[in-house]
Amino acid sequence: MPAEMTKATAVSTNDGNVASEPSTSQESQTSTLKTGPAAKKMNLEYLMQLRQSSTERQRRWLQQRSLANPLHCGGCNTNMTLVERSRDHVDGYQWRCTVCRKKRSLRTNSFFEKYPKIPLGELIVLIYFWSQDEQRRRAARMMSLSENLVCRVFRSLEDICSADIERNPFIPFPGTAVVKCDESKFNHKAKVRYFLIAETICSCAIIGP
Repeated sequence: MPAEMTKATAVSTNDGNVASEPSTSQESQTSTLKTGPAAKKMNLEYLMQLRQSSTERQRRWLQQRSLANPLHCGGCNTNMTLVERSRDHVDGYQWRCTVCRKKRSLRTNSFFEKYPKIPLGELIVLIYFWSQDEQRRRAARMMSLSENLVCRVFRSLEDICSADIERNPFIPFPGTAVVKCDESKFNHKAKVRYFLIAETICSCAIIGP
């Protein structure tokens, strides 16, 4: 499977501004970053600047792409209100329903919900590194993060791509061909003895008809 095809899955999202709550399916977390008319050109320099900016700016940037804007309270069938949290909180904001007073994380129904204690700016840059096939050890060193955390984030992104490919299978090239797979790119899950193409990330090249 070409890397470009699998990587593109994790950096796209469905159009629409209202996100429903609650939802725990992985499909609802498939979207992470997307481009659009309001999106600026994304490169490492820009994202590093975003990483160093205020949580408010990061929130606004992400709400144009993947975070709920606004979050919908399923029980009351009304949009929730964004309210400030304590200044030392990692996000600085949370959702609150004005009817039932229920509170939800700013990250609800997004990929970022998996890592509630990691600053949004760190995760944004990690997603970029992953999309560029950056080595995990190098990414961890550049951002002064633990290699274990970087591995977990990268694995989560790969799992999202795998799930999307399983739901929406496609033929990457027409007709019959001999394909050579780079075995070094295979990611095998521990204690799994059977082969699942949806849980394998590999590099393929057509070498003949």
